[in-house]
Amino acid sequence: MAMCGRKTSIHTLSSNIEQLFAKLTTWVYLHGYLVLFLMLAFTLSLAMQSARLTFDTRDESFFHEDDPTMVAYNEFRDRFGLLSGCAVLFALTADFFLAPALLVLIHKKNTLK
Repeated sequence: MAMCGRKTSIHTLSSNIEQLFAKLTTWVYLHGYLVLFLMLAFTLSLAMQSARLTFDTRDESFFHEDDPTMVAYNEFRDRFGLLSGCAVLFALTADFFLAPALLVLIHKKNTLK
């Protein structure tokens, strides 16, 4: 019995929402120029503020100051410095990979298993 009452109340709520949207669309249709003007004014006001829009894309902004990851990062940064704009480049040549000593070592490691 409780299920039927719940079903009826959901149906009533759904019906009320449908009636609200029907009234809203009728009002928008009858006041089309006013709605168009308000939408244009709203869009222009947002567009005028877009020059002041900023995004904080730093990784630090996603963490709390006392977060363990942030604390470890800050300790690392204090110890080694800020590494922005710095890259480490390794150049490995074929001589390194094909060196007889390395191949013998790899062979020894594989045969020990």
